[in-house]
Amino acid sequence: MTKSSYIKAPHWLQPAEWPAESSGTEIVVATHSSLQAPLAQIEDLRVSSTRSDFAYTATSGWLPWMLMGQTPGVLVWAESGKKLLALDEAPPEQVEMLRKVHPQWFARPEPWPEFTNMYLQYKAARKPEKA
Repeated sequence: MTKSSYIKAPHWLQPAEWPAESSGTEIVVATHSSLQAPLAQIEDLRVSSTRSDFAYTATSGWLPWMLMGQTPGVLVWAESGKKLLALDEAPPEQVEMLRKVHPQWFARPEPWPEFTNMYLQYKAARKPEKA
């Protein structure tokens, strides 16, 4: 399965208030993702979830934590990984590090009702950088 999305919308962090964190008055993002899983499992109505491989690429303006402001340029990144069906399928040392760095990920409910986007999370957790 592949999915592409394109967003052009008012920036959640407007440059007048967030000059160092905002890449401009609009957010422009292009994302492309692909998921791969065994077709037999996808077609089997008894299977509610399956392991899969994924790949993701995105192009956007600077992210808030980069403090690039309205400097010309774009950010391009790519990532890949695997969906596991249980936490014990992940390497133990990775799970241990995640528990140390992001303990909140192990205490949140499922589904995650307070999930939002990274810009709104950034805005809720921080104040604008002083110029």
